[in-house]
Amino acid sequence: MNMAGDNPKAQASASTYSIGEHLRVLGAIRAEDEPRIVAEQRASGLPFGEAALRLGLIDRARLQEALARQHAFHWPAPPQAVMPPVFMALRPNAPEAEAFRDLRTRLMTPWPNPQAGARAIAVVSAERGDGRSFVAANLAVAFAQARLRTLLIDLDFRQPRLHEWFNRGRRHGVTGLLIGRSALDELLGKGQPHGLSLIGAGPQPPNPQELLGPGLLGLLMATLRNRFDVIVADTPAWSQASDAQLAAAQCGQALLVSRPHAGTVRAARSLVDGLRQGGVTIAGAMVNRH
Repeated sequence: MNMAGDNPKAQASASTYSIGEHLRVLGAIRAEDEPRIVAEQRASGLPFGEAALRLGLIDRARLQEALARQHAFHWPAPPQAVMPPVFMALRPNAPEAEAFRDLRTRLMTPWPNPQAGARAIAVVSAERGDGRSFVAANLAVAFAQARLRTLLIDLDFRQPRLHEWFNRGRRHGVTGLLIGRSALDELLGKGQPHGLSLIGAGPQPPNPQELLGPGLLGLLMATLRNRFDVIVADTPAWSQASDAQLAAAQCGQALLVSRPHAGTVRAARSLVDGLRQGGVTIAGAMVNRH
């Protein structure tokens, strides 16, 4: 997984991290187990993971989880650098992950040719605490696992969270790009043909709404669409300001997120009406229980 941020030079393919390193991150083996596994590997000619399986140190489920982590991503840092909310990256075989894979499929079904240009989806909700960042991060990972060039971009300039979950600083990001203090190529680096790139929000500006219009964000999104297959954008809560409406308008489509037994019908209607007035297509809706 390629995640652009404060250290664009720190890039490596997933294969840089051995299956043994992934098994250690999962807590499946200990460092002192490795000499035994290597000896068995040499004697039997089996791959490292299969040798550990033969020795009874791991079970098949753990091996499959480690293999999924190794081959699904391009990591610029070991997987433990990602925080627990991004569970699609840490536990791609978790039961909850299937919900995001199903959501990915539903969003892609009316999307016949992803390679024709990036499809940008803004993740929006009426209130704070509905889980927009959680949904955006895990949905973006799900798209990357499908071998699509995916960008996760944080357009919540007031209370961003994605840079923390991916262990990135806030020094560089979208706001720097929009005011010309950062260069896109430096943030994205060379990247990988497939995988996930991240652009955090950047330093908090005094005028978020002025940066989110078509003149600045619109031009940036047009450039990004030529580089990616999918763009997933996190946004502020609709109730906080009109930032979400502006951000979603530059994406063109929105995924609505809500919590069960939370919010009001009036707030939801206001959100949907506002999006439609801005020319935004409702791509889908998700109830988040996380």
